[in-house]
Amino acid sequence: MTTVRQSGWRSLSTTDRRTLLLLAMLQPLISASLRISGYANTKRRLQWLSRHPTPRTANATDLEQANQLARFAAIAGRRSPLQTTCLRQALAIHFLLRRKGLDPRIKFGVRHPGSHPEMHAWVELEGSPLDPTANAYAWFARTQH
Repeated sequence: MTTVRQSGWRSLSTTDRRTLLLLAMLQPLISASLRISGYANTKRRLQWLSRHPTPRTANATDLEQANQLARFAAIAGRRSPLQTTCLRQALAIHFLLRRKGLDPRIKFGVRHPGSHPEMHAWVELEGSPLDPTANAYAWFARTQH
């Protein structure tokens, strides 16, 4: 798999293009659901829609593909006309990984760099964070939800 920044849209495989477009469409839908239904109901709906008959443990290839999915989610989030925060991206990644039968976990963190706390959401698969800016996690106290 390649990254969009390095080689551009034309050099992406058909599968990678499809994934990027799916993420670009999915994140605004998740955003609308969050506004209408809230986090708990949105997550519950996405889990129901992404249930898989044969859950399995992720292997090395799954982890590589999941990291690529997270990179694509970040790209789609940056290029979206609507605000797609880390939470929207995490829910989209979580949804797509569950459809493959994997067991991702959404994680939340908070840091207090000054008087205003900053929050972040990301996905972990088999205990490994899927955020392309993984070094930022040192700044966040990890909590699981």
